[in-house]
Amino acid sequence: SELEAELEAYGFVRVHLSFLVNMQYIEKISSYVLWLSNGKEISVPKSRYADVKKKYAAYKEETEAEKKVEEESK
Repeated sequence: SELEAELEAYGFVRVHLSFLVNMQYIEKISSYVLWLSNGKEISVPKSRYADVKKKYAAYKEETEAEKKVEEESK
């Protein structure tokens, strides 16, 4: 959807037909389940799992690189 495409630029990913999740609140993805920092669990369908895991890995890599740059500039 148009909203989904717009929110993707802000770190959101569709993990389920009913859920768009801000990746900064994802704690872990494993065995078709996504755990959020508030303790909630969301089942990730097999059809979306690989894509969600790939997007989350890229997000984590990007945010870790940004943190490293911030630390080096201090």
